[in-house]
Formats: sequence, structure tokens, C-alpha cells
Amino acid sequence: MTSDIRAVYLATATHVVQVIDRPTIGERWDQPSALDRMSIGDLTAHLCRSIQLVAAFLDAAEPDAGDPVTPQAYIGDLIGLDDLDSAVNAGIRDRARQDGSVGYAATVDAARRTLQALGARLPGVPAERRVTVFAGRSMLVDDFLRTRLVEFAVHLDDLAASLGDDISAPPEALTEALAVLLGVARHRHGDLAVVRALARPERDVVDALRVF
Repeated sequence: MTSDIRAVYLATATHVVQVIDRPTIGERWDQPSALDRMSIGDLTAHLCRSIQLVAAFLDAAEPDAGDPVTPQAYIGDLIGLDDLDSAVNAGIRDRARQDGSVGYAATVDAARRTLQALGARLPGVPAERRVTVFAGRSMLVDDFLRTRLVEFAVHLDDLAASLGDDISAPPEALTEALAVLLGVARHRHGDLAVVRALARPERDVVDALRVF
């Protein structure tokens, strides 16, 4: 499973770099995206961040021993994802704007170079290797890759909506992303609420399948 998730991550990240390496994105860099308060450049830079962060977290010291957080709890415990004005969403926008401030060509080139290095590095990383993620939490590196597949799946679709283009994550990435997202819904609301959302929407009083 370890090698499988890394292969899916690297293949999906390669797909992302291929998608953003097209003139249309550079030409529309400063235009609004499908996401409120984010330009196409901001969205593209945010996509690239899911490549850059993996390298940055591996470069950092491994956290002290402790129970690592699951992908489902990592995303499910974040507060404010559904509020455009929340601190977490404002931080996402600020980081995306900063990352993309170097411009289209430099953003794509940095993502390409980082991905090339990760392709050589990831296969040799031990399965038990942990990284320090948002809010100082510890996570197994392969589980962090699963959260990045969620980011790729969601934001490639945002990019498709922004460009009016037919873009999506590969099927293997969508499968992994869906498994995590369903787990997030279960983590937040419990299994019965998720069953109701899927099978009896008239009883879905908490919008249990809404994750972001």
C-alpha cells in the first residue's frame, strides 16, 4: 500500500504540472478564478503548494514520538473551512497569493523541479516516517500524501471551472480522495448521519457530506 499511494501521488502531481504548463493559464493568471477572492494564479499556486509542502515537510526534522493524526481527522478537525472569512481560509488565500507573486513561469518551474526531486526521494522514505503538519500535528508521510490527493482532486476541478476546460484528477487519485472525504464526513458527524445523507437526504439535517 505504501508504494501504491506514493505512485498515485507522483502520477497525479505529474498530471498537475502538465495541466498548469499550458499558455492559457499564464495568459489568464490575474483573472478571477471560480473561487471567491482568488485569481487563476492564486489557485494555480495553491495547487503547486501540495507539491512544495511534501518536500518542505520531509526536509524538516521528524516530530517527536506520538500518535499520528489520520487524514480524516486532520481535515475533519479544521475549523472554518466553510466560512470564506475564517482565519484558515484567509491564510490559504494569503499563502497562495504570496506563492504566485513570482509569476506564472517561475511558479510552474518550481513545481516541476520539486516534483522531479520528489520522484527520486519518495521511494526511499521509510513507511514509518512522520512529518509535522498544520497546527504542529504529526502525520505519517503516506497519510499526508492522501491529503494532498484530496487537494489535487478538489482544486483541479476548481481550475476546470475557472477555465471552462475539461480537467480532472486521474481516476486513482479520485478514488483515494473520495475515501478520505467520506472518512472526514464520518469523523465529523458519525456513520448514521452519513448513511442518512446518502440514502435519506430528507433526514440529513447536518449536511453530513459537506466537507469544505
